[in-house]
Formats: sequence, structure tokens, C-alpha cells
Amino acid sequence: MLGGNTMDENKEDFNEENIPTSEWMKFSQVGDYVKGTFVEKSLKAGVGEFKDQMVYSLINCEVVSEGNKKDSIEINVGISKDYINGKLKDVVPGQRVGLRLEKEIPAKIKGHHPAKSILVNVWGMDPEFKVAEEEETFTD
Repeated sequence: MLGGNTMDENKEDFNEENIPTSEWMKFSQVGDYVKGTFVEKSLKAGVGEFKDQMVYSLINCEVVSEGNKKDSIEINVGISKDYINGKLKDVVPGQRVGLRLEKEIPAKIKGHHPAKSILVNVWGMDPEFKVAEEEETFTD
């Protein structure tokens, strides 16, 4: 048999243990931050009370979330604030970026969540980042 594994050894069941974890940055407390190499951005449509947000995919990350430091291979950062997205609009793949929760601003309307003041830093290029080369296409 090719490959060496039988179906019994390599089950493809749909269950909880086969669901990969989703790595999303959560700015929970002042001081939480992410530093990483920017790969791409995409627009995620809002649902219900949540606004549209720009999703920034970062690799080779250092993360502090909920006060706990961890290294992460890849993380997504969703930002719905035009002010922050404007600061990141010229970032190019391979560039190092960082976002840190500086403070929470009390909500003006009782019962609403506080606003989060996020500091954005943009640094130089990651020397280890390699842009994937486009495949050559041939036409007759």
C-alpha cells in the first residue's frame, strides 16, 4: 500500500479534536500586545452589532494577551477603527508591525463597552520573510 498508513491509522473523522485552533488577537487588558511580520490583510464583513473590520494576518509573532506571554506562529488581528486602519494602510508584506492596548476609555453611553486606545508601531522589513514567487503561466 502506498503511503504506509491505512484508514484505521489515519482517521478523517469530523469531531472536536480535529478542529484547528483559531488564532485571533484579543486585547483584554492594558499592556496586551502583538508584534509580528505582516503577511496580508482582508476585509471581514460585520455581523449583527459588529462592524466591518480589516483583518491583518501576522506571522512570527510575540503576543501578550490577557496578561500571558506566548509565541505564536500566526495570528489574526481584527480592527474596525478607521484611525488604526489608516496607520496600517501602507504596510507591505514582510514588514514588522506591533499593536498594544494603551488604555481603555470609559463609554459615553451607560451599558456600552469602553473604547480601546491601541498604539500602532511599524518597523522595518523582516529579513527572514520570503515573498512567494508567482507561478509562471504559459499560453499557446
